[in-house]
Amino acid sequence: MSVRVSPTEIEQWLIKRIAEKCKLSPQQINPEDPFSRFGLDSAEAVAIAGELEDWLGHYCPPTLVFDHPSIRLVARYLAGESEPNALSEHTNTRPMAYEPVAIVGMACRFPGASSAEELLENLLNGMDAVREVPNDRWPVSLYYDAKKGKKGKTYTRWGGFIEDIRGFDASFFNINTKEAEKMDPQQRILMEVTWEALEDGGFVPSNLAGSNTGVFIGISTNEYSYLNRTTEQIDAFTGTGNALSIAANRLSYFFNFTGPSLQDRAWQLIPLVLLHWWPYTKHVKAYNGEKLIWLFPAE
Repeated sequence: MSVRVSPTEIEQWLIKRIAEKCKLSPQQINPEDPFSRFGLDSAEAVAIAGELEDWLGHYCPPTLVFDHPSIRLVARYLAGESEPNALSEHTNTRPMAYEPVAIVGMACRFPGASSAEELLENLLNGMDAVREVPNDRWPVSLYYDAKKGKKGKTYTRWGGFIEDIRGFDASFFNINTKEAEKMDPQQRILMEVTWEALEDGGFVPSNLAGSNTGVFIGISTNEYSYLNRTTEQIDAFTGTGNALSIAANRLSYFFNFTGPSLQDRAWQLIPLVLLHWWPYTKHVKAYNGEKLIWLFPAE
């Protein structure tokens, strides 16, 4: 039997259930925050949709909390008060007039520089950031050979390397330790620099939740997957932690951006892709540039 309830009742039900599942107090649950902020994993999100279906007495799609990624949006949808979801909105959106492009926030990681300010200082000082392969990347003596052309060997001991690719504040992004360990370092760094770029541009990330903000990523290698390919190492997080497409989608999901979410291996083309989509997105556009991190010698 179907039960008709108000958006407020649905919100209260969701707040109570999520507080129980995530071991939080109801006061800590903001109905406008994306579900990812509470530490819900995908299995728990699907389970909530099933519990809602039992309570309301009518069908709730398993993708409910992904299509409507906050308590308030789910409540409005189930009460019949929601606006079209992101997909239908973009399908019916006509391009707006072209406007000037402005870069209002920036963050980066480069060899010898963990911020745009440090990068500029290094450039002005003519700093050479190339150095010997650090011990935490790979044992250089195992792969180095001064003679060119030897199979499985490299004839250089030098390269440009960013610092601390293992460091990541998983709890800040509501990612559990096990999942964080399976995430490609490129995904981890991407989340950090996106947050920093938004702050640099004067944006409060939570204020952009639900906005038609686009994410465009240039990323072409995923060597980390080669380090997690034995049967004993593979688990539920291996796929999402190493899929290149997730680099963009993870950002859209975490920040609750509803605009285009794209990645391309041809990272040189991403700025052109961004300009193509520019008139179709109504709010801030986030362009996250090329990601390339060598974890071991490769062609």
